This record gives sequence, structure tokens and C-alpha cells, in this order.
Amino acid sequence: MPHPQAHGHLAEFVASNGPVTGVWGELESYMTSLLKAWWGEAATDESDFCFDYLPRLTGDHSTYETVMAQLAGNCKGYFLLGENPAVGSANATMQRLGTANLDWRSLYLNYEMATFLYDRDMTIKLRALQQRYLDQSCPLDRDAWRRR
Repeated sequence: MPHPQAHGHLAEFVASNGPVTGVWGELESYMTSLLKAWWGEAATDESDFCFDYLPRLTGDHSTYETVMAQLAGNCKGYFLLGENPAVGSANATMQRLGTANLDWRSLYLNYEMATFLYDRDMTIKLRALQQRYLDQSCPLDRDAWRRR
């Protein structure tokens, strides 16, 4: 899978990833159009169409590395967009504990709604973690959020 971090400029990315024929043979046109759609007037030839705005991977973000970072407290937040890692990944207990150990998690698919627990001991541990999370939470300061 092509990644922008391997290339400093859009031309390098296209040269390394664009085939000569087929629909992706026009990768440069596609990328230019896409970057213009995302970044608007800032995406010019002089700015390399804001190619450097694209996010770069900073390390191994696979499922298991991420859950280990969650358990260690190094991963502060997690977006769960229509997935349930406790069901779709191995070691459901580790996945549940890791997700419960976050400072924040997405509300798109709330973890508690997606995960049904049959294990009574696990339920007790998870409830204690969640209660600690709630006890340490504070209301959102809307003015501070707007000023960020």
C-alpha cells in the first residue's frame, strides 16, 4: 500500500506508485484533484498541492501494538468506527481492558453498547476501570474547546 511518508514530494509519490497504463496511470491528475478538494486554494503547484499536509505513519499501528500501547497507558485515545475489537480481534480480554484504559474513545460506536460480556469476573474488572474513568472525567469546558 502506498504511503506518503516514503516520499517528500507529490512527484516522487506519483513516480513510485503510478502505473503507466490503466485508470491509475493518471495518478498525478487524481492526486492533484484530490488534494485540491481537500485543501482548497492552498493546494497550488507552488505548495506541491499541500502533499506535505497528508498524515504520516509514526510507527507500527497494528491492532496488537495499539492494544499493548493502550494497556501501557501510551495510547490516549481510539476511534472505533463501526468495529468491536473484542469480537474482531484475538484476546478479547486484552482488547476490552485496553479500550477501557483510554483517556478518550470515540462515541460513534460506544464501546459498552458493542461489547456484551459473559465473563462475570471480567465484567467486574471492566466496571471498576470504567468507574475510575468516569470518576476522573470532568465536564467539557465549551469555551476552552472553542478557543483550542
